[in-house]
Formats: sequence, structure tokens, C-alpha cells
Amino acid sequence: MEPNRKGEIPPTRRSPEGDNHNSPDNSPAAGRQTPGGGRRSRRSHTTYRMAVSAIFCALGVVVLGLGALVEVIDMTAAALAALLFLPILYRYGNGYALLCWGVTAILGVMLMPQNLASWLYLCLLGYYPVLKQRLDRLPRLLAVLSKLALVLVALGFYLLLFWLIMMNGEGTLAEIFVTGFGEGEGSTWMAWILVGLCIMTFFIFDLLIDKLSVLYRLRWRKRVEKWLK
Repeated sequence: MEPNRKGEIPPTRRSPEGDNHNSPDNSPAAGRQTPGGGRRSRRSHTTYRMAVSAIFCALGVVVLGLGALVEVIDMTAAALAALLFLPILYRYGNGYALLCWGVTAILGVMLMPQNLASWLYLCLLGYYPVLKQRLDRLPRLLAVLSKLALVLVALGFYLLLFWLIMMNGEGTLAEIFVTGFGEGEGSTWMAWILVGLCIMTFFIFDLLIDKLSVLYRLRWRKRVEKWLK
């Protein structure tokens, strides 16, 4: 191509259709994402999280079942089932943690209604890791008193459910207390010992959550994020 009088090379003529076909930047699909692409990505992401949560729920029911097989470790089984969902809480948030608590608690009570571990998990230990985040923001003394009140209210709610479901709304308060905590043996002192063990187990459980949260941040976080996407 020869230069013009000013020494400039005139631009080459192009067909109006040539740029659209040859340059990917000028194509209609370039620069914008398909409408369904982002939705499909979010939907698959949610499906993956739901599948992982379902697996954890199944494991939680199995742990609660250990308390039914070995009655001595019923409170320990309820605490372990709640600790099992800490990765879900730290990685996916409160919503998925509460969903896992609800599914596991309902299955545990339906499949093992006589199991104390299932009731403790439903009434107190299962949702407590989520509630603990708010209680720990209070002043120390107020937080301890709030946690103690929470235990007493949860045990009272357990007795109410036990009275309505297992005793068909019949019996005196003493009979409900002995049957609910004395495991049907009719021993009042055994029931009081079990109440004390529940309170002690709860505060040990509270300290264990603090220790595990530190371990999660220091050692387990990268591994959990690798598998729980």
C-alpha cells in the first residue's frame, strides 16, 4: 500500500461483518455471561453444601445411637454429636448448622425416643454452639449466669416434652422428674445426680468448644476448607 501525500497509510477497508466473525471481543457473547451460568453455579454450590450437611446429619444420628446402645455415655454421645457439626458452623455458617441440628434431632427422637442423648441434643447441646457465639459477647459473669439459666430452661423443656410424648400427659411432677431423669427406676437421688451431671457436662462442653475453635483456626482450617467448599 502506497503512502498518500502526507506520508500516512490510509486505513484498510473492512467489511462490516468481518470484525464480528474474526474478533472474539466483538462477538455478541463476549463481555457478558450467559444468564443461566451464574445461577447454575450457585445452585450446584448449594447442592454440594446440602449433600455434605446430609452426610454430617447421618453421622450425627449414628453418634446419638451409641448413646442408646451404651446408656452410660448418653450425655457424652449428645455432646460428641454436637461437636461433630462445628466444621459446618465455622465453614458454612449458622444457617446450615441449625439445619443440621434440626434434621439430626428429629431423626434421633423419632428413631430412638427412649434415648436420653437424643433429647439432650434436641433441647440443648445441638443448637448451643450457634447460641454460644452471642452469649460469649456478654460480660463474663452475665454470660455464666445466662448459660446456667439456659441449662435449667432446657432441662425443664425436656421434662415437658417427655411428659407430653412419653407419658401421654399423665403423672405428677415428681413422677415426671423421676421417670425423665431416673430412667424409670423410681430413684429420686439418681435423678438429681443425673441433673447435676447434665449441668457439669454442659460447662465442660462449653470449654471444649473454645479449645476446638482455637485448634480449628490454627491447624484444621485449611483442611476443612479444602473438603467443605
